[in-house]
Amino acid sequence: MPEDSSDDYTFDTARSELSDETSLVRKWTKSTWWGKKTYYAKFVKETKVRDESTHSIKADYGVAITLTGKDAGSVLVDSNNGGDVIVAGNISNSEGTTTITTNGSITTLASAYIEVRTLI
Repeated sequence: MPEDSSDDYTFDTARSELSDETSLVRKWTKSTWWGKKTYYAKFVKETKVRDESTHSIKADYGVAITLTGKDAGSVLVDSNNGGDVIVAGNISNSEGTTTITTNGSITTLASAYIEVRTLI
């Protein structure tokens, strides 16, 4: 989450170590003509990690909506993750259905109005 509410975008990564494993991948012996033997072994250590990245973006920018074309429009505003819906401008949809759904609250600013045929 943004550390400062004025941040428009923040990014954070957290790394978790899941497992550590060492494996023998090769072993061999070298000998000289006079009988000296040298033993070698090659090991590989693997570490499995998980990187979790979090991107947070400021989401309270105004959204301009203009209906054009058909006689009846449909407006759907869905904020099902608990965010409040603030109507800061006019919604005029006199021939169509306007649906505003949220787990939070729906408020309008004093200068805003909603003019619709059907409001759900």
